[in-house]
Amino acid sequence: MRHRYTLLKQEVEVINVITRIETIGLVYDRKNMR
Repeated sequence: MRHRYTLLKQEVEVINVITRIETIGLVYDRKNMR
């Protein structure tokens, strides 16, 4: 059970990093479009 929780926690961290990168990418694209 503890092992599964650790894996889940790692997945959430990875998803947060990916979301952050995508958000930065969108902001960067908008700046380039202007």
